[in-house]
Amino acid sequence: PEICHRFKENSPVPIRVFSQQNKRQSAARNLGINKAEGEYVVFLDSDDLAENEFIEKLVRAAEKDPEIDISCCSYSLLFKDGSAKPRRLPSEPGKQSLPGREALISLLEEKLEVWSGSALYRRNILLANDVLYDENMTMGQDIDFRWRAFFHARKVSLVPDLLVHYVQHDHSVTR
Repeated sequence: PEICHRFKENSPVPIRVFSQQNKRQSAARNLGINKAEGEYVVFLDSDDLAENEFIEKLVRAAEKDPEIDISCCSYSLLFKDGSAKPRRLPSEPGKQSLPGREALISLLEEKLEVWSGSALYRRNILLANDVLYDENMTMGQDIDFRWRAFFHARKVSLVPDLLVHYVQHDHSVTR
């Protein structure tokens, strides 16, 4: 917490710092959703790498239509040897957005790849539908969250740009 407070003091952007007893990642993300004051939330871990335009492009895509509740982008898996494996969203003219449940079906059929860090969520849709991370799950809670968010989303925007990198390493929780 001390490092976070020092970072907050020197930050050019407003930062709020919250602390709670360690209850794992889901509880931390839920605290963030509940304490956030902005219109949107994103979920990045300390080792994820976002391009400079990551937030700007996802917000711009979400604001094209007031019914867009989720905006997602292409991402890459970044390995410790420096290699990367892009995970590209489909890029079809006229298909920049999909109804939420259609996007969910594409997720379930593995025609659409969205990772926790490659999506921006309209916060009020999460709260209105009680879409939070299941704190009782120890694996797969991000998938459960994503499926429920897409189920409740009116529309999902697809930004084909590769805007964020998911660092793969031996010390990640899923390993």
